[in-house]
Amino acid sequence: MVDAEDALAQLRLPSSKTDKMTKQEMQAAQVEYWYKKAGEGHAQAQYGISVCLQKGMGVEKNLGEATEWCEKAAEQGHALAQFNTGTFYHHGTGVKRDLPRAVGWYIKAAEQGEVRAANNLGVCYEKGIGVEEGVCLRKAVFWYRKAAELGNAPGQCNLGVCFQEGKGVERCDKVAVEWYIAAAKQGYAEAQWRLGRCFRRGEGVSVDVAQAIAWFEKGAAQEHARAIIELEELRKEPAAEMEHEVEATMAELPLSRTPDLSEMRTCSNPNCKFWDAEVGTHHCRPRTAGGKVHAIKVHYCSDECRRGHVTTFACF
Repeated sequence: MVDAEDALAQLRLPSSKTDKMTKQEMQAAQVEYWYKKAGEGHAQAQYGISVCLQKGMGVEKNLGEATEWCEKAAEQGHALAQFNTGTFYHHGTGVKRDLPRAVGWYIKAAEQGEVRAANNLGVCYEKGIGVEEGVCLRKAVFWYRKAAELGNAPGQCNLGVCFQEGKGVERCDKVAVEWYIAAAKQGYAEAQWRLGRCFRRGEGVSVDVAQAIAWFEKGAAQEHARAIIELEELRKEPAAEMEHEVEATMAELPLSRTPDLSEMRTCSNPNCKFWDAEVGTHHCRPRTAGGKVHAIKVHYCSDECRRGHVTTFACF
């Protein structure tokens, strides 16, 4: 929600009238001034009064009245008010829930470039909420893309899901990952979890457990439940996850003989308690046979080594 003072920058009281006021006195005086302007039909003031009433800023909180003023501004074409009015009707905030009416306001706001309204419209069409035709994935993708291209993180993530699951668009994991990255870099927890899962499973990207853990950690830091669960799974089963990564690597390498297991050491991390000083800084000795590189799975002796210093395959 946009702050009332930001939304009403052009309707602030002159500083000469507020210099000696406390914060509470200034808010009350500002609200009184906005009420006057709102009564004169000023859409920006009507929207600002709505925000104040919704948050209890300088006036007693009143969701019903907040909705009334917001809809007055929306009817004058105020995009933010149109979006907020849509959310009021969507969730039944201060007014009886009315999903078709919510969609109507979202459309008006989205057509003016309000990205959150565009994303909400995508959700409505994807789930068949308040729309006459019911579920329409093609329209969902259309509105998600509108929001995503304007930098809306939820819209970017939702568009990524559509590409990954083939909803309303041809499935393409690579494109899905691109949208997840865009949203994840903005700090959107859902996208961080989904991106981590792509790196864990090798969907649209090569398997990279370190990257998966890094993105799960970011999502978990925001208390994203599924990111927390998958992060714990990786920490408890490092060997199984790394084996999956190694197998993917080995599939691309030609093998001409069976490697000698006696030549391999388990770890290249000098801080590991299993470190063998006689081996030196390498856990294997690279060698070729017939001009080909040979690979074998590496067994990790600790979670710290898996995440830090060892390589994903050993050469012989």
